[in-house]
Amino acid sequence: MSQEKEAGNAAGSTGTVEELLQRRMAGRARRRRTSIGSVPRADPPLLSYEQRRLWFLDGLVPGSVAYTVPSTTRFRGPLDLSAFRSATDAVVARHETLRSRFDEAAGEPFHRVDEDGGTEFTVEDLSGHPDPERRAREVLADEHEVPFDLRTGPLLRTRVLRLGPEDHVVSTVFHHIVFDRDSLAIWNAELGEAYTAYQAGRAPNLPPLPAQFPDFAAWQRQTLTEERIEDSLRHWVSRLAGTPAVLELPADHPRPEMPSHHAGVLDFVVPGDVSDRVRALAERRGTTVFTVALAAFHVLLGRYTGLSQVLTGYPSNGRTEVELEGLVGFFANSLPAHGDLSGNPTFEVLLDRTHDTLLHGHQHRAVPFDRLVDRLVPVRDLSRNPLVQVWFDVATGGGSRTASLPGVEASTFDVGSAHTRFDVEIHVEDHRPAPLGGRVFYARDLFDPDTMRRFAHHYTVLLASLVTEPGRRISRAELLDPAERDRLLAWGSAPV
Repeated sequence: MSQEKEAGNAAGSTGTVEELLQRRMAGRARRRRTSIGSVPRADPPLLSYEQRRLWFLDGLVPGSVAYTVPSTTRFRGPLDLSAFRSATDAVVARHETLRSRFDEAAGEPFHRVDEDGGTEFTVEDLSGHPDPERRAREVLADEHEVPFDLRTGPLLRTRVLRLGPEDHVVSTVFHHIVFDRDSLAIWNAELGEAYTAYQAGRAPNLPPLPAQFPDFAAWQRQTLTEERIEDSLRHWVSRLAGTPAVLELPADHPRPEMPSHHAGVLDFVVPGDVSDRVRALAERRGTTVFTVALAAFHVLLGRYTGLSQVLTGYPSNGRTEVELEGLVGFFANSLPAHGDLSGNPTFEVLLDRTHDTLLHGHQHRAVPFDRLVDRLVPVRDLSRNPLVQVWFDVATGGGSRTASLPGVEASTFDVGSAHTRFDVEIHVEDHRPAPLGGRVFYARDLFDPDTMRRFAHHYTVLLASLVTEPGRRISRAELLDPAERDRLLAWGSAPV
């Protein structure tokens, strides 16, 4: 067993791969305070590497909605719209990145931070409509199709729809260049505190931020040197040698030359006993639920494509320093995960391979994804996402998806429309002790809903088989449940 696994066993095996690696570091804190501080604003601050990638993608496909991030909440109760508007303005004023727009000089993009640049905030009364809820979904589906202009901003907009005297739907749409998944928890927490304060007639009690996003971008460029980037690129080129550049899942429709990015969405649940076995296996093997779930997903992709080498993408959180923990911004980097199914290993062996792949990848997690794409996929194909066409993620814990406001009940509001940059992306949620749950986003250009329902079902059946008998060869794991297997056998025995 590797040193990484021994450390994982000694420390307990919960959390992300990043946390496992950090536990190896002789008791050091998960994040340590560094030298990130305020940089002079005499010259317009440059973008982070991750932001720079989105800037150039926006120029490549202007008007795309692939990188919009909507958050929609239904509030039932006496919502104070004046306090809510003031709270929104206060959070935007607090984070420079939410007041940023972007421009370019001599081929290099930079931030323009506006002192008074806020969010578009509109209120519309739908209470007189025969079906206010249905009309709200129509309005917001159209709203989520409106692209942002990175040069003019603002890069977030809030729309309040009044369905009744004490029934409101609030949609805030961000551009990904200023916002990521962890930002949502920060946004909701600060929005709740500011709203509570303004409703009570006092100023919000929010601690000062030790740094702003442009400070992080400057620090990143100082610390992530060309030498470090080149070292990481050599690692990835070596690791991914021989891996197919394209993962082509069997599709229902021809791939269009330009994707619409319209996504179908479906949810699935892993049965409780299977979820328990997933967590128990992760603990026994000194790894994470993410590793187990990802390895099983790689087996599924191998079954669907016939490949022994598959490649998926997953997010790496760039908030590695104390100063960044409470900062709204785009800190997520994309990393490739290589699934090596060669030799028909047992699932336990595949887990070891996946665990080591993720840990080695974590050591080179800061490499800018666009640099990796340039090195490995020099010719771009605008019909598909470069390098990785399938995305996988496991979320553990985290903040609320909705803001907590006094006297108001908050719940997520499903608009019924979504976007994806990938052919398929799967997001698993591990909120113990509840069973594992998941959501599949799939390109409607390529797949029909029934196809993706079978895909998600096959994943849960295969996961159950793999974690129940992890010592078996992966080729012997069950993909079909008994009912589906019986139907196929009946068809096969029918007279021709």
